[in-house]
Amino acid sequence: MKNKCLLLAPLVIVACGVQNNITFSTQTGNCADGTINAPYCMGVTIQNNSGGQNWITNTNFPINNLTLNVSGPSNVGYPTSQGSNLDPNNCLGSSISPGGSCTFYLWLQGESAAIGQKPAIGLTANYSINDTLFGGGSSSASASLTVFELPSLLISTSTGWVESYNVNNGFSSSANYHGESENVVNAYTNDNYYGFLYLAGNNGIYLSGNGNYVLNATNQSTSIKGASNLLINGQTLYAIPTGSLSTSVYSAGIQKESFSWQTYASGLTNAATNVSAINGSRIFVGQSNVPSVFVCLNPTGSSTTSCVAEGIPVPGASSLNVLAYSNLGTANGGQTALTGVVAGANNGLWVESGTVGMATNSWLPVYVSATTPIATSINKIVADNSLNLYIVDANSNFYVMTANGGNSATAKTNWTLPSGTSVAAMVYDNAGQTLYVTTSGGMIYGCSNLAGGGACTQVGQAALSPNVTGLSIVTSLSSW
Repeated sequence: MKNKCLLLAPLVIVACGVQNNITFSTQTGNCADGTINAPYCMGVTIQNNSGGQNWITNTNFPINNLTLNVSGPSNVGYPTSQGSNLDPNNCLGSSISPGGSCTFYLWLQGESAAIGQKPAIGLTANYSINDTLFGGGSSSASASLTVFELPSLLISTSTGWVESYNVNNGFSSSANYHGESENVVNAYTNDNYYGFLYLAGNNGIYLSGNGNYVLNATNQSTSIKGASNLLINGQTLYAIPTGSLSTSVYSAGIQKESFSWQTYASGLTNAATNVSAINGSRIFVGQSNVPSVFVCLNPTGSSTTSCVAEGIPVPGASSLNVLAYSNLGTANGGQTALTGVVAGANNGLWVESGTVGMATNSWLPVYVSATTPIATSINKIVADNSLNLYIVDANSNFYVMTANGGNSATAKTNWTLPSGTSVAAMVYDNAGQTLYVTTSGGMIYGCSNLAGGGACTQVGQAALSPNVTGLSIVTSLSSW
């Protein structure tokens, strides 16, 4: 920075070491598109000398040529990296006068931090000070701000409560909140665009974000109430209602909290609650009365999406408990093509062979050795970012199916839970390489997938609310 001293008679004004009083303030949850309370977003306001012009302390000059540098996690979007979309007020191209301010935005691009961590994001604003009032030139300066990525485990309950667990609060009495007038939640999902958690209740579909924020996302013209399944792909939310609308899948874009539900596909019958999976635009839904699957897709040569039978019923099963999808490759030494659909039934774990959309597809058992199929009732299945599948059965035995691994699985004998523990929900922490599971009473355990990982260990204290049915990971931008 240049230092300049200017002497004028009869008044002496000293302008040595010019350094404007630049301050930052943050607006947690504010997005560049106007969405509020979104965990992935933060507004950042830079202010040039909040007191306005001050001739004595030399903080009276406009600033311009603003540039931003960000250090820390690579998933942070900011104006320099993402362009004008995150700088709607053109802070980088404007001059900020004394007393003036300008707001730009940070926006997470998905998840990157592990539960138990809180990585710092260093933001440096470099700018020019136009100190030319008395014939001087411009000088350069900078100001810095530190914010954080705060990953949280979110539990949701069958009675509409949501709680968060993180390194800042643990399970805090101020971190649980309830959907207004909502006492039943059938399904849940979360997006990787805003970081909202979506809850399907009897009175509508709700999205929850920072703090106690809960918004009814049900469009008044199409009442998506009592949805039995919720799925998300990119920025599109899919729901399967109950009642008179239960034969169709409905979709809505999630942008700017504006939900306009449209019929996506029709032809379903007896959709089971929370027995569904998604792969791109293809949605797989289990039936409640028979162990069979529907797929909702665009048939070849058709311009409409419909739901059709996907394979024969699972052999010997009386019910389907869970569906999942992965890129499984082939079975039987490369002789049998697999669709990627995985079914957890009351009689074990199965993969579908054939081509997606064919009613004649059949099912193959999943083996943990050449001759030992997994034949116990399957409880939950979740996938990681590589589409490896993590499975737990009714006896709390864990298995892993790797992508392109055919119809084989590996028993995770080192992952053990206290005797009598039943898993109510699971989620995989990709950054921390840990599978988190919770009981219906809200006790959470972490099962490390790192080399040398042993028994699953308890995480914090039990949640405040019982009847847990959902477990998610959502990171928020935090000022502390």
